[in-house]
Order: sequence, then structure tokens, then C-alpha cells
Amino acid sequence: MPSESCIARAFAPWFAAWVLFAAPAAAQAPDSAKARAAAHFERGLTLVKNGEIAAAVGAFEEAYQTSPHYSVLYNLGQAYVALGKPAQAVHALQRYLREGGERIDAARRHQVQELAVRALGLPA
Repeated sequence: MPSESCIARAFAPWFAAWVLFAAPAAAQAPDSAKARAAAHFERGLTLVKNGEIAAAVGAFEEAYQTSPHYSVLYNLGQAYVALGKPAQAVHALQRYLREGGERIDAARRHQVQELAVRALGLPA
């Protein structure tokens, strides 16, 4: 299982992306579903940072259910990888790629596909 600091580093780029893109939208409409989803997502990132990966899964799932956004599925996939749940990890990562579509560039798509393969214990 990856170390707590390794997991936190893996989530760091996505937290930065969330701050740049989701936080302004949440600030504009504090009572909106997006704001509630952003709060769940932020709680998930905090839980990851604290090594509470199983609880983070719940927070990421709440975020996605409240206001679906494909980027949350990446975090969910990462959390499942960290928990050693390859089937759930691959499912979340495949949904991330499918729902993100053309918004995910080729290099990132390749990186996520390799992560899914590694989650299954196969050589990338």
C-alpha cells in the first residue's frame, strides 16, 4: 500500500486544479449543489492528507453524487488504488476518461490508462 505522503502527493495536482476552477464557482453561489459538492470534495482531500482513505472515498462519492464532475472520478480512482481495490479503481478511472472525453489531453489519458493497468497489478 502506498505511504500516506505518496498518496497526498498524488492528489496534490488535482487539489490545485480544484482551487483554480471549482472554488470560484462555489464562492459565487454558496447554496448551490456545486458549492456543496466542492465542500465534500475538499473534505475528501483533507481526509486523504490525514491518511483516512476509506472516509475520503465516501466524501468523493458524495461530491460526485451532489454535482457530478468527471474530475472527481479521478480522485475516487486514486483512493481505490490506495485501498487496494483494483476493480473499483479501474471502474472509476474508466468513467473519468469516458466522462472527461476530449477535455482530457492525450498525455493525461495515457497516464490514467497506465494507472488503471497498474491498479490491476499488470505491468504498465
